Amino acid sequence: EIRLSLVGSEMCIRDSPNIERLKLLARETLSDDARNHEGIAAAIYFKSLFGKKFVRNRLNDDTNILLNYTYTVLRAIIARAVAGNGLLPYIGLKHHSQGNPLPLVDDLIEPFRALSDKIVFEELNKLVHIELTPAIKRSLTKIITTPVETAKGTVSLNDGIYEFVSSLVTSFENKKVLLKYPCF
Repeated sequence: EIRLSLVGSEMCIRDSPNIERLKLLARETLSDDARNHEGIAAAIYFKSLFGKKFVRNRLNDDTNILLNYTYTVLRAIIARAVAGNGLLPYIGLKHHSQGNPLPLVDDLIEPFRALSDKIVFEELNKLVHIELTPAIKRSLTKIITTPVETAKGTVSLNDGIYEFVSSLVTSFENKKVLLKYPCF
């Protein structure tokens, strides 16, 4: 049984009146998510973070282009860590799709999306007009060097994700869950 996780999300919206509703949805979400709790939670989360009119749609030319870019950078970090740890990115744990060459990466990205969201939120507060310029791209790629806490101390998110994926390998080798998430 896999439950919806709020890992990292509270960092972005901890003062939102919706946080208790999100916690309830997380507790009640089962692996088949037959009641679409994940979708409901995502809508509540994004509206709490980016405003009541916000809709997460990867094709929209608004805040979504910043999210898409930052998620792409994050996905690349994870893909490199997956390959660097000798795992096959095309063999997923939960994600399965013939059109997706990186389902394992998409399985592992979820706990880190909130950090992307936080960086986009901070960037939005500096912008007058949303446009994916080279300067904004440089600012968004700071996610790579964002400091996180691991058993080794403070490291970059890039290194923290590598350690996290390494702990997945250890989990497979020991046939029990020994995941070590970086804290941010």
